[in-house]
Parts: sequence; structure tokens; C-alpha cells
Amino acid sequence: MNQLEVDEITRSVDVGVELITPEAASLYLSQNFDNNRTKSKEWVKELVREMKSDLFKLSVDAIGFDVCGRLINGQHRLTAVIESGRAQPFIVARNLPAETAQLIDVGKKRTMAQRITIGGTKMTEKQCALVRNAMVDYQASQNGTVIFADKIHDKLVEKIFLKHQDYLLNPRILKFEGKGSSFWGAAALRMYAQMVFQTNQGHVFAHEMSPLDRAVMWLELTRDGYSQEYSMNPQHDNAAILVRNMKEKSAVDRAGNRWSTKLALRLTISAAYNFMNGISPRALKSHTYDPFGSISELPSTNGY
Repeated sequence: MNQLEVDEITRSVDVGVELITPEAASLYLSQNFDNNRTKSKEWVKELVREMKSDLFKLSVDAIGFDVCGRLINGQHRLTAVIESGRAQPFIVARNLPAETAQLIDVGKKRTMAQRITIGGTKMTEKQCALVRNAMVDYQASQNGTVIFADKIHDKLVEKIFLKHQDYLLNPRILKFEGKGSSFWGAAALRMYAQMVFQTNQGHVFAHEMSPLDRAVMWLELTRDGYSQEYSMNPQHDNAAILVRNMKEKSAVDRAGNRWSTKLALRLTISAAYNFMNGISPRALKSHTYDPFGSISELPSTNGY
């Protein structure tokens, strides 16, 4: 692009901030260009939830109109304004070059972990996944990474992370960061939080290990099949080996994942509960109901 072209765009493009009402959004959508992509109903629903929950904020992504007056960017957000009935502020750019439409939506949507990190709480993708799988209702039909997937859930996930941040950032736990299913880490977090709570209530566990030691041993046995730090006692520790063996024998799904179903998560949680209490069953079965206290209701383990 030469300087004359740059000067022409600078003169012609008009950029400002507008409070777009549902009525204005309807007018703007009537100017949508013919070949715009098909709208995603699920994405519109998520935007509507954000707007109704006051979580939707002004972003740098402008509502865009080209030199012919056609709407070339923003149809999902404008539709959400109409469906939510909530006026929202947007950056609006007019008189954009016609070819701009070809360059829109080539970027990748931020993940929850990235959004939370940008918000000030540094979190890895693995930590975000294990926290969500630790939060999910035991009776739910889907995993936590599916149920807690929208921006509206960011604060909930961040809160659980902060309540147990000292544990999750402990070097002895971080060494397992890149190993195996997030289910192991989710179960370890629930075990740790439950043990801290019960220990503070005066409960003594049969294995006589601290909450952190027990969580580390669980992660070693489930992810590696053996423990480098502790001697295994079949009377107290077999549940971790049983669930690991079940995982190794399980089939790989269409996405190439192993041990990723909700049933697998329930079995993992049940095994962790047995392991926490030093119970070694001959065969592993999932509990009918969640054996642990809710991670959302248990106290913080680091004074948050």
C-alpha cells in the first residue's frame, strides 16, 4: 500500500464510539452484506447471557461498515443486543475498504484460561481444565470443561483457583502439569481440599499422611503407575492403581482422547475418595452420589 492509498483511507474512514440500542442494531443488521457467514446461534446465546449479566464490555473489535454502507462485521453482537434488549457501547468504523470483509474473523477466540490470565490471575490451560472438572456436579451428564465453558463462568472458575492457589502452585504439584488427564488433577484437588477440611476438624486418616503428601502420591500412582517418594501399601493405596489400570485399558474416542467421559470422571472421583480414606477395594465402582463435599462450598485452603 502506497502513501496515497494510506492518505485516502485516513481521510475516508470514520471511527467513533456509539451506544447501540436494539432499534439501531435492527437497522444496522438490515444493511448486512449478502455473503456474510451464517450466524452461530450458540455464540449469540453466549453474548446474550453476557449482556444480561452485565459482563459484556466495550472491546477493540469494531462494528464495521464498508464504503458501500454494508455491515461487514458485528452481526452476532448486534443480534445479541436485540435479543437481550440491552443497549451496548461499541466502536463503530464506517467507510472501510470493501476488501476488509475478507480479513474479518480470521483470529482465534481466547480460551477461558487466557481471559482469566489477562484479567490478572495467571492460570494455565491444564489448571483451568482441572478446576472446572473439580467443580462440576457429580450427577451432571457432561464434564466440567463443557458445562463451565462460557465467559459468564470465568469468575466462578477464578474464585475456586484462588481458594486453593497455594496448593495448585506448589512446586510438588506443578511437576505433574503436563502429564495425563486433567481428571487426575481434578480428583487430587478435591481430595486435598476435603482432607484439609477434615484434618482441621480433628479427623485422623488411616494412612497418616498429610493432605499434600496424599495428593502427590495419588498423582504419582495415577499418572506414572508408581511412587518415587512413598512406599506403596496395598492395604491403603490400591484404589489409585485400579483406576489407572482402567484408564489404560479404556478405548480411545474419535478425538483421540482416552479416559475423557463423564463416567470416567465419576470413577476417578470415587477412586480418589477411597484413596483419601485408605480404602483398597477389589474392584472399583463409582459412587451413586458424590462422596466428596462440594469444592465450591469447602473452605479455602490458603485463607482466600
